Amino acid sequence: MRQPSKFIVIYCVIGFLLVTGFYLRMRNYRKSTSRTIDELAYYHLGAKLKNDLKLIEKSKSELVNVTYLNKKRFPCIIINNLDLSYVKSNQCPLSIGYNSVKEIKENEESILEGISLGSRIGKKLQIRNESSLETFSRRSVGKIDKRLLHEIGIQNENIFYNERLTKYKKINLHISVDASSSMRGSKWYKTIKLTAALAKSFSMLNDVKLTISFRTTVVDKPCLIFAYNSETDKISKIKSVFKYLLPSGLTPEGLTYEALLKKINVENDDFNNYFINISDGYPYCKLKLDNYKLMYGGLNARKHTKNQVSKMKNLGYNVVSYFVSNYFITPENEKFFREMYGEDSSFIDLENFNQISNVINSKLLESYVC
Repeated sequence: MRQPSKFIVIYCVIGFLLVTGFYLRMRNYRKSTSRTIDELAYYHLGAKLKNDLKLIEKSKSELVNVTYLNKKRFPCIIINNLDLSYVKSNQCPLSIGYNSVKEIKENEESILEGISLGSRIGKKLQIRNESSLETFSRRSVGKIDKRLLHEIGIQNENIFYNERLTKYKKINLHISVDASSSMRGSKWYKTIKLTAALAKSFSMLNDVKLTISFRTTVVDKPCLIFAYNSETDKISKIKSVFKYLLPSGLTPEGLTYEALLKKINVENDDFNNYFINISDGYPYCKLKLDNYKLMYGGLNARKHTKNQVSKMKNLGYNVVSYFVSNYFITPENEKFFREMYGEDSSFIDLENFNQISNVINSKLLESYVC
């Protein structure tokens, strides 16, 4: 068989290299062009819009789907990182605004009062940081008690001892606050005072985990805001951030509970898990999915909220719920609230708002573990 000319082979190799090089240059060109277009698009955005995008990214905001009526899925906004720069921007749903001098001052005074109260409570609860070791002597099994060895001669077999270490169980506590516009005024200042007091007192204790979240809406979407986590945040965050918060929006209740269930953890048997709800009303908000609009309220919304509360209880959370009001609580209000949160729900007025802190503190002193 006749061998191909070496010139033909050389021409084929050169052609292959040229085609391969052209392909690689075109692929790199497409990548660099796409990247350049993205960079140019970002470059031409206004400075304010760029800053807003950075704030949203820093807040670690996300959308999760929640279901309602025939399992229709609606988006819920979750803001995972509430910091000072985000609160001061126009992106935060609860931002108080720069001109609200009176509200900022009221918040600030309430927070300082709460931290002062929390310091006193924390000192009283220092017993939680203690443990006791008890020794039980003259047992039939256990470790040998050397002080009783001489009694073997008189046929005493109970020369052993046991030890028992007793301490308090760890606490995992989540406080969920209704931040709808109906909470404005004295109810809000009292709530901020309470959350500041609890955060401060818990920061003085060992083995107590506290998270605080707020519930509101953004136009036609429920919104859940994680505002404080004792494992990662210092108490100074309460002082610097919470004073700029102002209730706004409607009351998505069960929808945000469903989103919350996707985020919170249930700790092991070494912990007591508590979910504390503070609110002044019933579920009500607007929902929209594409062209489909719906009102979240009435009996169906109350049933949906009740189902989410039941899920929390099934996970191992002790649910404690408080209805706060400036006025007389009607029998209907009490009936609907108990339907959602259970018969052990509490109804308090603002003058006795410290009832909540007293009950929570009593929970902290429950449950020894050996």
